[in-house]
Amino acid sequence: MGAGGRLLSLAPWLAPAVGLVGVGACIAWELAAATPAADLDAICYAEARSGFALDQEMGRLSAWVLAHIRTPEGAAAFRALRDEPLGERATDLAMRAHAASLRACPLVASYDTLAAESRYRADVQQACSRFTFPGMTDLPPSERVQRLAEWLDARGSSPRSRALAVAIREEPRIDDAQQWMRNASREAGSFSCDIAATLGAPPPPLACTPRAQ
Repeated sequence: MGAGGRLLSLAPWLAPAVGLVGVGACIAWELAAATPAADLDAICYAEARSGFALDQEMGRLSAWVLAHIRTPEGAAAFRALRDEPLGERATDLAMRAHAASLRACPLVASYDTLAAESRYRADVQQACSRFTFPGMTDLPPSERVQRLAEWLDARGSSPRSRALAVAIREEPRIDDAQQWMRNASREAGSFSCDIAATLGAPPPPLACTPRAQ
């Protein structure tokens, strides 16, 4: 049998072997590419690569990340990040990205924005509570608006809260302040805003001064 014939007779045996070599090469390539730094890169660019937005589909984004990281270190880092308070995630992820020598990490900005929105919602919900402003109805209506603006400016933890204070100061009418707070409350996901009604409550009655005899 010639050399060609021998090769043809071996073909059924060579094909699986060649296939195994190819699979082994792919596995070896994937293992070489599986590093904690590569996992961190996948985390940082998860929104763009998955198509899921952090502020709208956080659960689906997390599932995508866990399906695309390849090392135990990467999985542990992401789970630790996910379990942290929302306000700490941007700073933590930025530090991890810097340590991994990544030039950019877009998810840091997304976490930062999400934390700011969370702080704004908390500010609005607290400002809308009637318990935040005891004795408010004892004040003249114009002073109620001023007190609300001062609270938002001094106690608000979000830039949007302070911007709301500026807007209320620029339009200090009761009706305007009520509308600003109702709109903010809806944006924050609240069903009601007690302070809006309090601002428009009837003013306190004037005290009667006895006439001198």
